[in-house]
Amino acid sequence: MTRENTPKIAKKQDRPNVRTLNTLLRGCLWTAATMYVGPNGDAKVAGGVVSSEEAWDLSVDDNRNAMITPDASSFEYSIILLCQALRCNDATKRIQKMTEQLGVQISKTGKEQTISYQEDASVLESLAICYLALGRAQALMGQFDNAKESLRTSIVAVDSASKNESSSGANERNRHNSGGK
Repeated sequence: MTRENTPKIAKKQDRPNVRTLNTLLRGCLWTAATMYVGPNGDAKVAGGVVSSEEAWDLSVDDNRNAMITPDASSFEYSIILLCQALRCNDATKRIQKMTEQLGVQISKTGKEQTISYQEDASVLESLAICYLALGRAQALMGQFDNAKESLRTSIVAVDSASKNESSSGANERNRHNSGGK
C-alpha cells in the first residue's frame, strides 16, 4: 500500500488548536480588511477584524462546545483587533471573558484598583496591552472618561505583572541557590 492509498485517519494533531487560532489572529493583525467582488458581483470582505471574528466564532463560540480553548495570546490578539475596529463594547466583553476564563481577579475599592493572578506574569502583560488598546479606541471615539479608566487599569496590570515577575524571579533564584530543592 502506497502513501497515496492509505486512508486518512483524523488525528488529534490534524485538527486546529490554539496555535492555529493564534497564527490566524496574528495574520489578521498584519492585514487590513479587503473587499473582493466575485464573478457573480457578490462582495466579500476578508482580513482584519472580519476574518478574526469569523475564526473566533468558529473555534471559540460560547453558544456551542468550544473546539479551542483560547489562551492569553488569543484573547490579546482578538481584543486588539476589536479595538482597532473601534468596537469598544465588544472588546470590553471579550476582556471580561478573558479575565473570567483565565482566573484574573480585578478588584476596585473606591479609586484603588488591584489585579491579582498567581500564575505567569505574561497573562497580566496581555491584559495590560488589552486595556491599553481599549483606552486608545475609547479616546478615538471621544469616550475620554472610559479611556482614562482603561488606561489606569492597564497601568495597574503592568504593576501587578512586575510584582508577579519579581516574586517568581526571586523564587526561581532561591530554588537555584538551594540546589533546586
